[in-house]
Amino acid sequence: MNDILTIILVLIGAPILGCLASGIDRKLTARLQGRVGPPLLQPYYDVRKLLSKDNIVVNPSQNFYVIVYLAFIILSLLMLVFKQDFLMIIFVYTVASVALVVGGMSTGSPYARIGSSREIMAILSYEPVLILYALAIYLLTGTFKLSALLDASSPLLMYTPLIFIAMIVVLNIKLKKNHPLTTQPLTMVIRN
Repeated sequence: MNDILTIILVLIGAPILGCLASGIDRKLTARLQGRVGPPLLQPYYDVRKLLSKDNIVVNPSQNFYVIVYLAFIILSLLMLVFKQDFLMIIFVYTVASVALVVGGMSTGSPYARIGSSREIMAILSYEPVLILYALAIYLLTGTFKLSALLDASSPLLMYTPLIFIAMIVVLNIKLKKNHPLTTQPLTMVIRN
């Protein structure tokens, strides 16, 4: 019963906290760039507007890939909350990303193909570093379980400083943050 309550809280709380975090991020980014920026609750307004639009399906498989993406994102979030196997969380999240890419490619739109190609490049750039990080955790703790990270006697960062630096770069790519010296996403800077 306690697990069911946790699942319900995560499924309700994650979108609320995610939109709030996105609003804070957008506001902070705007302030750093000398702009006023959107209102803090702009992500909520965007979701409301998106849900009010007509659903246009280009081909029937598109909805399948959207459902697969959503299901695997929720599964990876629940695995994270319940402190499951870190390597399995990475694989489940990758399946979700691949479903997003295949769904974009299935529409036939040239813009969706460009977006899917960019997402494939991002996956290919951050996925090996995530797997190396999981392997480093395994070598230090002897398990892939996230609970082992919490039970460690000393922070694992002391033993993996180079992987931590690589993770900072990877998080910029994964979170689609701009490189501080340019207005291009970091994946574009790396490719050029």
